[in-house]
Amino acid sequence: MTTTTFGGLPDAGQGLGILGRMASALAAYWSAYRARQERRASEALLRSLDDRTLKDIGIDRSEIGSLFGSDTGDRVLSRRVQPRQMRHF
Repeated sequence: MTTTTFGGLPDAGQGLGILGRMASALAAYWSAYRARQERRASEALLRSLDDRTLKDIGIDRSEIGSLFGSDTGDRVLSRRVQPRQMRHF
C-alpha cells in the first residue's frame, strides 16, 4: 500500500536515498510554511474583531499576540500554544 503525504504524490521518503530525503525535507518545509500562514491568518482575523466580540470568546485584545507567539519574538513550533511559566526572582 502506498501512502500519500505531499500533493497527492507517493511518500517520497521511503527507500529513495538522497532524493527521497530531499523530497521529505521539502514536504516538511511546505507543511511548516502552511501552518505558519494559517497562524498568521488566524491572528489577523482576531485582530480585526471588535473588543466586544473578543470579550464574548474570552480573549482580551492584549492577549492576541501571545496566543501566536508574535509579541515576544518566539517561534511557535507546534499547533498547540503552551502557556509560559512566570519566573520569580
